[in-house]
Amino acid sequence: IPADGNPEDVTCKGSYSVSDEEIAATADTVVATIGEHALNNSQLQVYYWMEIQNFLNTYGNYAAYFGMDVTQPLDTQRCTYDENLTWQQFFLQTALVNWNQVQAMNLMAKEAGLNLSAEDQAYLDGLDDYLEQTAAGFGLSVEELMTANFGPGATKEGYRYFQDLYLNGLPYYQAESAKMVPTQEALEAYFAEHEEEYAASGVTKDSKFVDVRHILVQVKGGTTDDSGATTYSDAEWETCRKDAQAILDAWLAGEKNEDSFAALATEKTEDPGSKQTGGLYQQVYQGQMVPEFNDWCFDEARVYGDYGLVKTSYGYHVMFFVGSEPSWISYAKSDWMNQQSAQLLEAVTSLYPMEVSYDKIVLGVVDMG
Repeated sequence: IPADGNPEDVTCKGSYSVSDEEIAATADTVVATIGEHALNNSQLQVYYWMEIQNFLNTYGNYAAYFGMDVTQPLDTQRCTYDENLTWQQFFLQTALVNWNQVQAMNLMAKEAGLNLSAEDQAYLDGLDDYLEQTAAGFGLSVEELMTANFGPGATKEGYRYFQDLYLNGLPYYQAESAKMVPTQEALEAYFAEHEEEYAASGVTKDSKFVDVRHILVQVKGGTTDDSGATTYSDAEWETCRKDAQAILDAWLAGEKNEDSFAALATEKTEDPGSKQTGGLYQQVYQGQMVPEFNDWCFDEARVYGDYGLVKTSYGYHVMFFVGSEPSWISYAKSDWMNQQSAQLLEAVTSLYPMEVSYDKIVLGVVDMG
């Protein structure tokens, strides 16, 4: 655990961890304010542990690659993103920034007269019942569920506060995001500005995505050797090919369009990853699929409506080409949107600056192992 640092920032305490009794005793202590709006320790627990859970949900078992050991206390581990912080300090910092952003967004939504969607209002109206049912499913009370997820001091009221603030500010964010429509010129300029970075990731002006539908007929039978490798006889492969050809012939005998192909894929394909989408894979990039599938999709002569059979290690694929688009546009648009969103959040929070009393913050401990 590092020594206490600057009282004016998140390094104020080397460790914010305290006993269950101490955190319960300071639950109502205000730790941050934005004008007349306050965040107390109990509410902070939810924001803090939500940040950790979101990180783990995103990276899962790969968290270790970021130098984070969930079996050890977070206040004893240096953060990969900022070596001056522990993981505990890092997540505390992101939690406070998150509260600042959603509180500012909430205030902007009220100022603009924007209201919750009916769906989000229904969610908030049913939140208490939802928590009761979820807790009961684990054999817990709601209070025990809050403690298990967000540590000692976290309450149902704190969780409701988290959800209420976020959802009430969401309409403002959505309304402003809807205005973020880049022109072709803006995308060209953004890509040119970051062209070297994209090239390092293999994205150039010549790169493209393809959309394709397929119906997989898996090869059946096979002989497995001692190493676990399975081989198929010529007869087994021929049976697979004939089954795939029969599906293609059935399509050709019908309306012979994309809709009929999609319906047939939903019925016939043995690929669970695309069964519910009519065999559709969108924004396939070069090298994503197995070589034979990839080569068929990325043939320069390929045009909408092309069809055929492709043999891969999985079996035979009945193919239907939907189209292609330059991939750089998609990457540039996504990154441009992220940049605009970040600038929006920065602009909004600058209107509603946050003041934090770091010395009053305490955090409970949850066993993540």
